[in-house]
Amino acid sequence: MFSLDLTRELESRHTRYLAQYSYSENLPKGIVPYFLSREFVNSLPDNVPTTAHDYLIKNLNNYDTEIFFKEPDLRQFRLDFSLSDFRSLKLSEFFMNVNPNMEYRELFDNILANPNGFRLAPSYIEMELYHGCESACTFCPRQFISNENDTEKLSLSFITKFLNDLNQTFPYPITICLGGMGEPFLHPEFNEIIVAILDYPHLKELIVETALYVDINKFLETILSIGQNKTKLSLIVNLTTLNESKYKEIYQNKTNVKSVLDKISTIADTLGKSNIHLQIIKIKEIEEEIESYFTYFEKLGINVILQKYNSYAGLMPEKRVSDLTPIKRDFCWHLNRDLYITSDGSVTICKQELQNKIGNLHSDSIFSIWENGMKTFSNSLHGNHDKINAPCLTCDEWYTFNV
Repeated sequence: MFSLDLTRELESRHTRYLAQYSYSENLPKGIVPYFLSREFVNSLPDNVPTTAHDYLIKNLNNYDTEIFFKEPDLRQFRLDFSLSDFRSLKLSEFFMNVNPNMEYRELFDNILANPNGFRLAPSYIEMELYHGCESACTFCPRQFISNENDTEKLSLSFITKFLNDLNQTFPYPITICLGGMGEPFLHPEFNEIIVAILDYPHLKELIVETALYVDINKFLETILSIGQNKTKLSLIVNLTTLNESKYKEIYQNKTNVKSVLDKISTIADTLGKSNIHLQIIKIKEIEEEIESYFTYFEKLGINVILQKYNSYAGLMPEKRVSDLTPIKRDFCWHLNRDLYITSDGSVTICKQELQNKIGNLHSDSIFSIWENGMKTFSNSLHGNHDKINAPCLTCDEWYTFNV
């Protein structure tokens, strides 16, 4: 997708204005190169911990920079034609096969005409490893759905087969999250499943979402046994308040804040602080303690995620402190990149609509299930949200982006 005409135009500006660095801010990677002057290169420190471009962005005011903008602005698609990874290679290959002489100005129309080229393969898979939880959190959709299938789970053998099929069908970089409507630590094969997923050759990151009220001794042993693979393992600990009375009111379980904090400290010592993240959900009940919450964990050197409240398209009472939903509704990133697998092996249309299933991995192939979701994404891409068999028009999760 490299454009010789746009590259010549950028080069001309770089030369004309004697720029030290020239690049495009809105063109996808791979359409035009960066232009660097000898003066810029000589100014770089001997040991730059980032790329030259990242260094420039952090020190933009120190250089004469020419920023090239060209319509159409396709930044919302986050396209990458740089050939830097397998997904970028396949994306470039697809649109080159559509038209090897395609001009950049034609790309938007070609994406609309070929949504399967933009939606090549899943990049984020969320697995409901275990359906069930010993908490009754006031912000959790489990309190508003049927939980007659509690204790249902995905077996280690299912996970192993799924990973083999995924490798054969979509050998793309992938992030896997163990979450859903349950506490993954309650799964009897939890630690063995972690080891199996961390061995997957295309894994970018394994995320475990947990309230961390369970025993962690076996988990600590597992961390010590996995060696370098532990760098791909991350924990998101759901701890929305540090106030003991509020914790009891919100979480309604048998543990307390001190116990959770002790476990966080122990895991951080074993796994590493950079691999553990504390998640606070921005709801009305805890709005006043958000600043002190950040201060507390910043002093410990642990990252905090300020998570927006998700009402699951009106399933739960509204608890948002503020509504940051973009005014213009574009396509849904979850329909574009995600697979949501429930504890019975079903794949739903999305995490927000658990009743509408597009297949079951016990009987259907990954490829057929992914293809079953293509019409839904095409409607989203074209703005036909009312034609989607999901509550898209009352959902505010469509603009979030996992990877």
